Amino acid sequence: TNIGDKIFLNWSDTIWLTGLAFGIMHLQYHHFQVNLVSIVQMSYTFVMGLLLGVIRVGTKSVVQPMFVHSAFNSIFNLILTAVP
Repeated sequence: TNIGDKIFLNWSDTIWLTGLAFGIMHLQYHHFQVNLVSIVQMSYTFVMGLLLGVIRVGTKSVVQPMFVHSAFNSIFNLILTAVP
């Protein structure tokens, strides 16, 4: 059997769980220290993780979420470098 045939959580629970994991994993950029800046980043990366999960389920592919993640990071980095 394929691993995809064994569903342990429904898609909604899976999206919430992976969105939370996505947000928590971005704490690595703050050395896993919790402060206002890291909480803000974890919050928007959690929401981004939810969005990427919805895109993944909707398209049944990881290509589109990877593209959106890359585009978001690129745009965000351009904004950060443009601000003095």
